[in-house]
Amino acid sequence: MKAVIFDFSRTLYDPLRNRLTEGALNLLKNLKNQNIKMAIIANGNKKRTELLKTLNIYSYFEKIIFKKGKSATDYLEMTVTLNISPKDIIIVGDRTKKEIKYGNLIGATTVWFRNSKYKDELPKNKDETPVYTIDSLKQFTERFTKPPLSSHNP
Repeated sequence: MKAVIFDFSRTLYDPLRNRLTEGALNLLKNLKNQNIKMAIIANGNKKRTELLKTLNIYSYFEKIIFKKGKSATDYLEMTVTLNISPKDIIIVGDRTKKEIKYGNLIGATTVWFRNSKYKDELPKNKDETPVYTIDSLKQFTERFTKPPLSSHNP
């Protein structure tokens, strides 16, 4: 894994509580400490960018795209922007019909964050079937990041 592309609402951000999803900040810190590039592709507009700044997470991302409607092409273009092959990228999102499908179509590893509003949106075909399924961002951190280095050597 050289990069992670995140969805925003219901993945990193909990719109019902107007705060980061539990475990999001810890995950972003761990990925940054490992020099993993991060990006966001999500529905929205300029107000979402301001929200990232308010949440103090804007600086974690190499590239951020908020737009109305997203497609597999957006994800493929992001791989070019990040200069990383899709096979070295993980795409994390809460929608099998969107982020997971688009990630699979470009050959990335997909992680379905099965929570909130779309937790029962089951895949209907191979394109919508995630490689991994998680129920919390802590599970992603445990599975895909290395533990932080200890401040002392035994």
